Amino acid sequence: MRPDSRTVTKRDRKRIHNLQKAYQKQVSKHGEPPILFDILDLIGKSRVDEILSKNQEFERVPPFGQEITVKIERLSSHGDGLALTPQGDRLLAVPFALPGEVVRVLPYASERLYFKSRILELLEPNLTMRDPSLVQCRYFGQCGGCQYQMIPYAQQLEIKREVVRRAYANYSRLDASLVPDVLPTMGSPETMHYRTKLTPHFDLPAVLRRTHGTDLPVDMSVSVPIGFDNATTGRVMDIEECPIGTHVLNEAMTHERQRVRDSIRSYKNGATLLLRDSLCSADSDASTVVTDHKATVHERVGGTTFSTPAGAFFQNNRSIIPLVMDYVKSQLPSKSSPQYLVDTYCGSGLFAICLAPLFDQVAGVEISTSSIECAKANAKQNNVQNATFLAGEAERIFSVCIVWTMHMTYR
Repeated sequence: MRPDSRTVTKRDRKRIHNLQKAYQKQVSKHGEPPILFDILDLIGKSRVDEILSKNQEFERVPPFGQEITVKIERLSSHGDGLALTPQGDRLLAVPFALPGEVVRVLPYASERLYFKSRILELLEPNLTMRDPSLVQCRYFGQCGGCQYQMIPYAQQLEIKREVVRRAYANYSRLDASLVPDVLPTMGSPETMHYRTKLTPHFDLPAVLRRTHGTDLPVDMSVSVPIGFDNATTGRVMDIEECPIGTHVLNEAMTHERQRVRDSIRSYKNGATLLLRDSLCSADSDASTVVTDHKATVHERVGGTTFSTPAGAFFQNNRSIIPLVMDYVKSQLPSKSSPQYLVDTYCGSGLFAICLAPLFDQVAGVEISTSSIECAKANAKQNNVQNATFLAGEAERIFSVCIVWTMHMTYR
C-alpha cells in the first residue's frame, strides 16, 4: 500500500532536515566541501544562488532515480567523475568514471546540489586514461578504497597535483599571484603492496543484533562480510585481500577475518580491525603485524628509529619517506647563521627528529598530548638533544608556543 502524499511530504521534509544538519556539522568542522567549487563552476553561481534562495538544494529533482546518459566533465578532488544533469541544476558524482567518458548512470542519493550516482554502462571509454590491464585488484570498481587503478601512474600523479593546485586556489584565501606553482607530484617507488596499515571492518549481522546471539542454535552459521565499503551502496564488502597492503598484512588479514567469524557471537556491535605492519624491533629488518591499538609499532627511517602506538598516525608508505626527507633537505638554505626548524602537526616527531642534526634547535607542535609524549620518547631513543616538543595549536605557534621569531625559522 502506497503512503499518501502527506506522509511522503513529511518523510521528505525530515530527510532534508537531517541532510541540512549533517551538512552544517560538516562545514563547521571541516569547512565547505571541495565539490562545492565544482558545483559553482559547472552549474554557475547565479543558478546556484537561485536554488539556494528557494531552499531547494537537497530536493530530489529530475533526473533523480532515472537512468540517464551523460558525459563526464572532470574529476572531483575525491576521484569521482563529475557530470552536469540535462536540466543543468545538479551535478552527478560517479565513481570510477573518467573525464570525456560517456556513461549511463543512475542517480541514487541526494546530497547538497549533487546526486551520488552509479555507473550502469560505460558507453564511450576514455582510452587515453583508462587501461583495464593496470588493475590488480579483483574488487576494483566496487570497493570504495581506490579510484585510480585503471589510470597509468604518471597520469595519477598529475591528477594529484591538480588536487593540490585546486586546494590552494579554493582554500588559501590568497591572491593568485602569491601562490607558487605546484610542483610535479613525487612518485612512490612502490605502487602496490606498500601500505603498512589496513582497517577492515564489519557490521554485526541483523540476526545477532536482534537476539544478541543467545537464541541461535550453536551450529547455525552466520554470514559476516568483513572488508571495506562498497563505493555506491555503502554496504561492507567481504574482501579477502587488498593488493595495496603489504604482504604480511594480507597474510594476517586472513587470520583476523577467521578470528572474527569464530567469535562473532561475542560481539555486541560491529567493529573496525587494525592491521599494522611493524618492524619486529627498532633494530630489526623483519616485519610482524600488530592488531592491538595500544601496542607499540616500530619504524626506521635511514638510521633513525621510531616507536609509536599502533593506533596513532605514522606515514603508511615506507618507500616514499626517504625521498621526501631528501627533498626537504635539498630545499634548506645554506647555513650562514643559526637556524631553527618548526615542525607543525608533528605527530610522533618524524620530520623534527630526522632533520634535527641540520638545525641548531627544532620544535615540534601538536595538539595531541599523547603524540607529544611519543615524540619526546623518540627523540630520547635517538639521542636527539636539540628538539623540543610542545602540546598546543599549531596555528598559534609564534604567539603561544615558540620563543623564536617567525623570520628565524624554517617551517
